[in-house]
Amino acid sequence: MLSCRSPMIALAMAVSLAGLGSITSACGPKTPAGEKGSEGKEHELIARSADLYWEAVRWADGERAGVFIEDSQRRVLFMDWLHEERERYRYEDATVIQVEMGPKWDKPVDGHRREATVWIRTRGYALPAQILETERIKQGWYRTDMGWFVEWELPEGPLR
Repeated sequence: MLSCRSPMIALAMAVSLAGLGSITSACGPKTPAGEKGSEGKEHELIARSADLYWEAVRWADGERAGVFIEDSQRRVLFMDWLHEERERYRYEDATVIQVEMGPKWDKPVDGHRREATVWIRTRGYALPAQILETERIKQGWYRTDMGWFVEWELPEGPLR
């Protein structure tokens, strides 16, 4: 199990390991035209972070997905929720379809240096009915000095 809590370290470890790509990315979200250098790398980093998060959600791996939840109390709630969610819903696929990054801030705002919106297309089925469903999810992410983190709140119902 992955025990580090920094998404940057987790991302570096995951990228260095071969064969982690069970989440499809439809050739990955493209860096917007004209973006080069650090902006393009930042775009790739958030897209890869979202891919890794959703890969872990797909396999109900709370430890791996949890590295993208900054607050330790929310991380524990998330891991418990994900374990329970696995009994109700199974993700078959998750694809990052678009990443929209906000501007970089010179001074952190609530510890955030930047925010982003990530759109994901999921496919899965509820149990026990096993009816295939496809959904599009809009998810908030934010950047700190430690990396990109997902904005996660305990849902009243399933994640979908």
